[in-house]
Amino acid sequence: MWRILIRKKRRSSQPHLKPLNHLQKKLRLWLRGSGGTHISAKPEKETTTPEFVLDKDNPLEFFEMFFDDQVLELLRSSTEKNAIAKGHVNFRLTIEEVKNFIGILLLSGYNSVSRYRMYWDQSIDTHHSGVASCMTRNRFEELLRFFHACDNSSLPPDDKFGKVRPLWDMMNERWLKFFPGDKHLSIDESMVPYFGKHGTKQHIHGKPIRFGYKIWSLCTRLGYLIYGEPYQGAKTGNTNPNLGVGGSVVTNLIFKLPTAAHYSFYTDNFFTSLRLLDDVSQMGHDITGTLRANRTEGAPLKDIKEMKKTARGSFHQITDVSSNSTLVRYNDNNIVTIASTESGVQPIGKVKRWCNNKRVDIDQPHCY
Repeated sequence: MWRILIRKKRRSSQPHLKPLNHLQKKLRLWLRGSGGTHISAKPEKETTTPEFVLDKDNPLEFFEMFFDDQVLELLRSSTEKNAIAKGHVNFRLTIEEVKNFIGILLLSGYNSVSRYRMYWDQSIDTHHSGVASCMTRNRFEELLRFFHACDNSSLPPDDKFGKVRPLWDMMNERWLKFFPGDKHLSIDESMVPYFGKHGTKQHIHGKPIRFGYKIWSLCTRLGYLIYGEPYQGAKTGNTNPNLGVGGSVVTNLIFKLPTAAHYSFYTDNFFTSLRLLDDVSQMGHDITGTLRANRTEGAPLKDIKEMKKTARGSFHQITDVSSNSTLVRYNDNNIVTIASTESGVQPIGKVKRWCNNKRVDIDQPHCY
């Protein structure tokens, strides 16, 4: 449905992080640990399942929690205004038709045909009685032509996603309101597949979805989206230049959460930096993420070339005494550096890996 709504064309640039200024680096005192015994993992944060999750017993009730009457009225009124503005002064739309239209769009996601019209075709292999009974073909194509989620006369000039912004803001409010209360959250990028022309369309080589809209996403460990922000270019996301684009995204998403709770966040090496660990720790939360080798701020970790010579499962750990940030360099399939304010290598676990043509158990740090 997002691909139908977004049609504006603008240009954007790829995100980048500027190198840290060595004059602005924080003075750190690194403590080397023997086996990491001086650092113990913090207890796992408990999660209580909200009552509204337990009260629902079918998917439609969950769907209507998010696409409620207010959201449906936005789609109805915006579509009607768009049709009238284009000369169809007698165009009228009901909430029930909006529901049917969204239902057909959702159905087309898993029961796909080469053309929408085939749902109304009389051929036995394409006709869909459910679609044909709830809406005529001509009416569906009319709604598809005028479907809108905004007022075209009041689009914000600096928002490349102005066409979907009212609907997106409503969804964010509901995703945040009804999130299951998990305390272990992931921050990463998601892709909405799109192959048309738009200024914010991204190409990320090597990803399962290479072309589409990139969404900065705050999710639970089970994949529930709590808050999402469409990516519009490096200049729009870099709200904190000291942290760069990645760090700014993390802090911006954290500020959306309820302030009373304490969370554990997990990020990849695009977002993670020692400065970010300091800022998140000052907010009262924990964070763990993989760290790029050029962002260690000169920390005395064992060199990557030396680590490659060690046995698989080897690690080296150091801790900043002032901030309690821990760095662990670990020899797995490749050399991985992890930064954490929540845990170090202890307690050491075991993981199976292929070594010398056989599957063996190797050590695995707790933070990995």
